[in-house]
This record gives sequence, structure tokens and C-alpha cells, in this order.
Amino acid sequence: MYTIIVVDDEEELRHAIIKRVEWEKIGFEVVGEAGNGIDALELVEQLEPDLLLTDIRMPFMSGIELARQVREVRPATQIAFLSGYDDFAYAQQAIQYNIISYLLKPISMADLTAELLEIRKKLDHLFEELQAKQKEQTNLNDFVTSREAVKSGRNGCGDGQSPADW
Repeated sequence: MYTIIVVDDEEELRHAIIKRVEWEKIGFEVVGEAGNGIDALELVEQLEPDLLLTDIRMPFMSGIELARQVREVRPATQIAFLSGYDDFAYAQQAIQYNIISYLLKPISMADLTAELLEIRKKLDHLFEELQAKQKEQTNLNDFVTSREAVKSGRNGCGDGQSPADW
């Protein structure tokens, strides 16, 4: 189950998203919500969510600025923008922060759910890649450690010989 924070300054919309999407059925758990970018950034730092679903235009701190700061403090958090602005300049800025999705308002709950399912597939893929890299690193570390043990005579023989000397 992936964790998500929902951020939108339109309180009614934010609450509708939280209440009407069947989060658990699609593999997410809402761990926080915020009405502006400043509060959202605090939540990201505290809760370390897998996904941040945020509006772009908000008071105090825009979604774009929020994305920039989230990339600094929690680069593993994926970001999806939910925007009422079909403006190429916003999309261009969003791409710069390697977002996982750019959704346009108004959006039906069915369309939002479908997009969240696609995002979950992308997250699954990202986490599978990460696990494979971690396993590869562990195998490499084990190999290096065993090679160092052999070179230093800690091969379990007790006589300082390496297996090549047997």
C-alpha cells in the first residue's frame, strides 16, 4: 500500500477527493492533507509519503515551488499535479521536476481513480527497479566482503591459506 498526501486550497474539492476515492481498493492510504504548499511541505517532511497529489496554484507556495522543495527534502516522493490550468508553461515547469502525472480539473472521480491506478503501476515499477538495484548492491557487497576475507586469510580455514592454495 502506497501512502499519499492530498493538497489543494479548494477545501471542498480536497475533501471530496479524499472521501470519494476508494483509496484502499486502488492501493493507497491517505496519510495527510493540506490546503497550501507550506503545510504540505511540513507534512512531506514528517510523513514521507510515496505520492504527493497537489494543485499547482495555491496561496503562500505554488505547487511548482512545493515540487521543487520536495525534490530537495524527499526526492523519492513522486509528485502528481492536479491543475485547473491547461497552460503549457505550467506543464513545462512540472516536467522539470520529474512529475509522475499531470491531471486537469475538473476531473471526475472515475477518471481520477483510473489515473491513480496508472500511477500505482508506475510506482510498482519504480519500487521493483529499486529493489533490484538494492539486491544487486547487496550481492556486490557480499562478493567484495568475501574477496577481502580470502585475501586477508579470513577464509574459515584458520591457516591463512586461500582456497586457491588448497
